[in-house]
Amino acid sequence: MFKYFYSNSIANPTRADIERWKTEMLSTKKASTVQLYIIAAKLFFKFLFQHNIYPNITDNMKSAKVDHEHKKDALTINQCQALLQSIDVSTSKGLRDRAIISLMMTAGLRTIEVVRADVGDLYSFADSVYLFIQGKGHDEKSAKVLVASQVYNFIQAYLQTRKNLSNSEPLFTSTSRRNFNQRLDTQSISKLF
Repeated sequence: MFKYFYSNSIANPTRADIERWKTEMLSTKKASTVQLYIIAAKLFFKFLFQHNIYPNITDNMKSAKVDHEHKKDALTINQCQALLQSIDVSTSKGLRDRAIISLMMTAGLRTIEVVRADVGDLYSFADSVYLFIQGKGHDEKSAKVLVASQVYNFIQAYLQTRKNLSNSEPLFTSTSRRNFNQRLDTQSISKLF
């Protein structure tokens, strides 16, 4: 907002200036991003108004309309099977990829939840295996998901390719020589699909 005011030589912004800023942002950014910027601007001008510094030019201003409908279709069963069958499981990388993909498909995990998982987050209880996860917006691993027995077998097959594991190590790591045993990032996992 300040960058917009500065580049347009706006010393005393008005409601119309804010509306133009919003329109300009909508042409280059996602609506969800614009919405966050507008919320910040509204809080800023509300603060200024409460301290008798500047009028609240954003009062009753609507944020950007965000479409909350999920835009991607889920994979079909045939697509899931084809994806898993396409993986070369004769390598450590292939075993890892099969474990990650099958875990995400069956437990509905986000990439960040897989990235944050450690070896010690897997635990058995009453003939079932669970994975503690740090869900979106949470500061600790407080949620758990059921790990299907076949998926658990895939994870164990992958973990057997790694040496001297401790509970604090990442569940899934890089397989490159340079970054071996380094935690994967979300971009690496996204590339699997």
